[in-house]
Amino acid sequence: MLKERWVVYASFLIIFAFTTVDASISPMVLPLHRHFGVSMDEILLLISSCTAGIVLGVFWGPMLTRSVMLSRLVVVTVAAMVLGVAGFLAFPSFAMAVVFRFVFGLGGGIMASLMWWLTFHGVSKANYQAMVNVLMSARPLAAALGVPFATIVAAKSAWHSPFLLFAVLILGCGALLYAQTGKVTQTIEKWEAKSLLRDYGMALGQPQAMPFYLGMVFSKACYFGIYAIAGIWFYRHYGLQLLEVGSRLFFIGMAEVAMTFAAPYVLRYFGYVKTLVGSIVLSAAVFLVLVKAYCPLWGATLLFVVFVGLDRVISMALTLSLPKMFPDVDNRAIFGSLVTLSAWMGLALVSYLEGDNLARVGLGAVEWGLLASFVFGSCLICYVQRVRVFSLMD
Repeated sequence: MLKERWVVYASFLIIFAFTTVDASISPMVLPLHRHFGVSMDEILLLISSCTAGIVLGVFWGPMLTRSVMLSRLVVVTVAAMVLGVAGFLAFPSFAMAVVFRFVFGLGGGIMASLMWWLTFHGVSKANYQAMVNVLMSARPLAAALGVPFATIVAAKSAWHSPFLLFAVLILGCGALLYAQTGKVTQTIEKWEAKSLLRDYGMALGQPQAMPFYLGMVFSKACYFGIYAIAGIWFYRHYGLQLLEVGSRLFFIGMAEVAMTFAAPYVLRYFGYVKTLVGSIVLSAAVFLVLVKAYCPLWGATLLFVVFVGLDRVISMALTLSLPKMFPDVDNRAIFGSLVTLSAWMGLALVSYLEGDNLARVGLGAVEWGLLASFVFGSCLICYVQRVRVFSLMD
């Protein structure tokens, strides 16, 4: 019999560990730049290569969960993640590190789809909400607790220590998940790439779907972009070292976790339209003052907290509006998958552009570019929302 509580625990810890490894690159740019002998700007390519793997894994994940036994898929994805970390740590070549980070991201992306399958089909109704809470909270908790912990361990010992520690955690929880998914009753379907592509094509063919998801890519590029260069940004504007950056990210991450749970209450209290539009306008103003370092360090930390908190509110609002935005489609899960893909595509795009252009154009130009990306993406989102949703809300 499937012990669902162990599935919930293992799922949380795998997501927590994966996200910590993924997000720890940004605050560790200094030790990584010394280890690999490349510029701090080039280190950002480790983020974009991992994210490219995640995007590919999330894209094909729904088809894999229908056509491969879950226990086998757990083995493959856990092996990819552990191999990705091991290769990243073992090879001194930066080019090989980029390749292994892609492998790590690919495993994590497929694992994310597997977690959604378990949420909707693998656990009973009694544990459904627990799995949803895991999927919604594990990533921000990793940003709040896992990444600062990793920076502390790296600062006190060696930079590779936290990566090794979390790889072992992924391996152990993967073994537990394998033992449980082997008990799941599953109907295996024939692999048909065309059906998955048809589903995505159908979703993007809906009225205003393309501008909405394009807006998501550009909006999320700003959010992920400031996180991606956080280590460089804090160092160049305020002279912070690894441990100091980690402590700031702890407070920022904790605020993001808190707002993740508070966002539904904010939406109910202020109303959907006022909350969404107000949060977008305020986010742009806050980000301008934040990213250009117009205030002292304590003020910048506070503004960072406000910006990521507002992003949680915006994300929650847009997710809740999906059924009203696209009411004529039965398979609405595909729209949720596209939200995830849009966010990761935004990170893959912005981290690549930052890593490839930061040294040439300078930090100031990148900062203005992130602000422009947010404004452009938000305008597209607001346009679609005004046409499709605003009259139906509140």
